[in-house]
Amino acid sequence: MKIWFNKVHEAKRVLIESDSPEIRIGRDPTNIIVLQSPLVSKRHAVVTRVDGKLKLENVGVNGCLVGEQEVLGGSSILFKAGETVRIWPFSLTFESEEVSAISAPALEAHLRSIMGDLNQRVHKKLLERLDLYEIETERTSDADTIVLLERNIEDVCRELNLFGNENEPLLEEIVGLTLRDLLINQLILEGGGAGLDLLSRLTYNEFDLPATLVPEREAELQNLLIFARERMKLEDLPDLSAKISQVEQTFADVFPFVRPHLHREMRKYVILRSLKKDLKDTVFGYGPLQDLLRAPTISEIMVVKSDQIFVEKEGVLELSGRRFISDKVTESIVERIVAQVGRRIDKSQPLVDARLPDGSRVNA
Repeated sequence: MKIWFNKVHEAKRVLIESDSPEIRIGRDPTNIIVLQSPLVSKRHAVVTRVDGKLKLENVGVNGCLVGEQEVLGGSSILFKAGETVRIWPFSLTFESEEVSAISAPALEAHLRSIMGDLNQRVHKKLLERLDLYEIETERTSDADTIVLLERNIEDVCRELNLFGNENEPLLEEIVGLTLRDLLINQLILEGGGAGLDLLSRLTYNEFDLPATLVPEREAELQNLLIFARERMKLEDLPDLSAKISQVEQTFADVFPFVRPHLHREMRKYVILRSLKKDLKDTVFGYGPLQDLLRAPTISEIMVVKSDQIFVEKEGVLELSGRRFISDKVTESIVERIVAQVGRRIDKSQPLVDARLPDGSRVNA
């Protein structure tokens, strides 16, 4: 454990590192943290670890503060690493070296943020090679343009050395999230035809499949998805929402069984496939909102900033981890959505409140 301390009115801080399970603090030289002041007791406090937290026991006569709470002599308190402890005239901060567990939503948001950064870097390089804004404006989605775009994405990834050895551990984690997204989209689109609601039809496009797909890799990919579906028993569930919820809740448990089959070339193919889809969604569709809009488990989407997109699931609001590539792209995609209801948004009409054909509300 690292302990920083200094006198309250002095800027210079002292660092003490100790592996002792019991950090003794006081004026006496036998303590681990020695605070030289007549206001400090010879043995003033003892700090120990308890169930992932820290416990301070005041064994002296004078009081001390943990955060804003006073701890009198003979009392104790639980606190978190990073909270300030004040034993007048000193201030102490404890840094625990124990790694706290990261929640599944926080991990997903972190991985999506990394993917967002990667999309942004690739998009920036594409702007140097192609006139993307002209393609966006004209919505030129003919086969030749799509192939050109996808080939340039592959070239940019080589230029950035995305699949270098140093990135392998990170890519192994990202590919799991990518497969989960792919499976959810597959479930949504399988409910097509009469089962596909108006909003899903609005967000459906041919860019879910790469124009530069490799048949052998696609066959491998579909076999992996079938394997995952069987492990999660999706076919036993009654409807699409139940299936998607099952994937969201249990895919992390199934992925360790899928991971051994994801050889290096397969990981590369899956991630490139995802990058191509994301960037085509940005150029021709609704960018990071594309998949969110057609997910039946999401009841509301709130775009606070280009890099802060929140979703509501079963009444709970959470950060999606998805992000727009730039403010300019954000504005462009909002304009596309608003155009679906025959409205426009610009400086003369900065606010729009309307409904999509399926009844979904758009407020921008």
